[in-house]
Amino acid sequence: MFRIIPALLVASLTAVSVADVTVIEGFENSGDPGNWGPSATANHTLNATVTDSIPVYVATDVTEGVQAGKFTATWATSGTAATENVYDSAGPLTYWAVRYNINAPTSLNNNAIPTADGILEADVKNNSTYPVQVALVVDSSASSQLERGPLVEVAAGASITYTWNFATTPPVGFDTGDNAFSGTSQRVKSLLVYSAVQPTATALDVTVDNIRSSNSPDLTAPAAPRLQSVLQGAAAGEVIVRWAASPDADVASYKVYVSNDSQFGTPIANRLAFPSTPVATLGAAQLTATITGQPAGQNIYVAVTAVDNAAAANESDLSQAFGVNLEADGSAPLDRIVMDQDRYAAGSAQFETAGYFHAVVYTAQTLDSLNRTFDTVSDEAIASSIATLAASPDGIVIWSNLQDGEGAPGEALSAGALTAISNFITADGNLVVSGSGVAESLAASGGSAQLSAVLRATAVQPSIGVSAVVPVGTLAEASPISTGQNPTINTVAYATTANDGIRPTAGSGVAAEYVGVPPATAVAGVAADEALVFLGFAFESAGEASGPAGSAAVRQSLMSEMIEYLTGETAAQDWQLFD
Repeated sequence: MFRIIPALLVASLTAVSVADVTVIEGFENSGDPGNWGPSATANHTLNATVTDSIPVYVATDVTEGVQAGKFTATWATSGTAATENVYDSAGPLTYWAVRYNINAPTSLNNNAIPTADGILEADVKNNSTYPVQVALVVDSSASSQLERGPLVEVAAGASITYTWNFATTPPVGFDTGDNAFSGTSQRVKSLLVYSAVQPTATALDVTVDNIRSSNSPDLTAPAAPRLQSVLQGAAAGEVIVRWAASPDADVASYKVYVSNDSQFGTPIANRLAFPSTPVATLGAAQLTATITGQPAGQNIYVAVTAVDNAAAANESDLSQAFGVNLEADGSAPLDRIVMDQDRYAAGSAQFETAGYFHAVVYTAQTLDSLNRTFDTVSDEAIASSIATLAASPDGIVIWSNLQDGEGAPGEALSAGALTAISNFITADGNLVVSGSGVAESLAASGGSAQLSAVLRATAVQPSIGVSAVVPVGTLAEASPISTGQNPTINTVAYATTANDGIRPTAGSGVAAEYVGVPPATAVAGVAADEALVFLGFAFESAGEASGPAGSAAVRQSLMSEMIEYLTGETAAQDWQLFD
């Protein structure tokens, strides 16, 4: 079995929680410990004569134990009632009502009920030949505030479970009530039975059993944790996974899942599935996992979930996925992917939810096709120095910004990220930065100077409105990159018309051009000093219209040219990938 973050397909591990139940009145003691009786208060019991023995303990309609409580009354059905019941059910006039009180609530075991997040329930059977409405009433410890729960209709001969969820249904002031609970010591006080119309028979016959309370079951899964890094461990085949804690206070554990390229597109095209069984489960205080026995020279993908401490535990959605491709001898991988996480938004269908992890998967598959190893860290980890960027003459860093920015100030490339990028280039690091809207966002948030100084570009035409990038040659210093982009959804990660139209600053050159856009107006990418390539579109969206294999070939060609430009080495392409 495999697991995909819910959107079109749900393979959720979330379970429905069952709350602890306390029986308040099970009608098991025929001596009537609750001292039940009809209310004598004006307007509470109208047009009904209640039998002396309330309730009668019976062995029918039992839902808990061996007895239930049978409540009976006789209606005065001739003519119209002379008095209006102001505590009516659904309309301005309800003339038929009976209220049964527990006159000694303290004699009932565990009668105190939770009101902050409690649930009050009772099993009700209407043995009458006409419909009735029922409700439970609670009072405060001082019996000074009476509050009614929802009135629920029970058809003739029908059985229901009466439910009052305090967390979702506020109380209705009854008699002395003020539409609010008084403290935390509410107790069950009364059972109300109404007939909103004149009864068709004189007999009222209602059986009640198992009046009970519970805390509201926890059905809410915690927020997913955020991955920080997936790195080579101290030994061959060892992977160290780090994540930031879920913000929820009720997290009991974390689960780590591992997948691979064979599960990309299985069972749904363009999505990455994860097995339903985790490779590790850790306590809530542990934010690092070591997994061993992982294959070298193959892409593996890691994601983490949070699990809460509910009676039936709820599991979060998967975190975003990070990839790693290990060296056989356990040394550090050649390249590093940095995932900017501003665009990871819970509930969206882009890159995180629904298994759309294209930014990692397509980049990972491209590097693997070129026989290059890599690991992955988040931009947050880099900006906070949890992870670092180490310059290498042969390795590159690919900083993926997805669709980051796109007109929203402050989204793309934080100040910490820009500092880390600048320091990395200064240290002779080889860097690729990509993402639609990055230049636009920086310019909109007052970052034009950083855009020019660090990424060597100016934003001249935000949201350029075209999604195709023209192949224009082989990348060399100040020469263009050969690439293309497919405007057809599902053959590439995300085809957007919100790409950046940029221009090179002094000392940088054009790396790619847009179809139908004069280069003098705007271009798709710039390159500078054989140390930086900045693409105004997301690398993972590069492709062409012939389909997935053609798009993969375009990305392979583009990555190969960028690697050769940055390192001076020709990447070894694995053309068997496309056979």
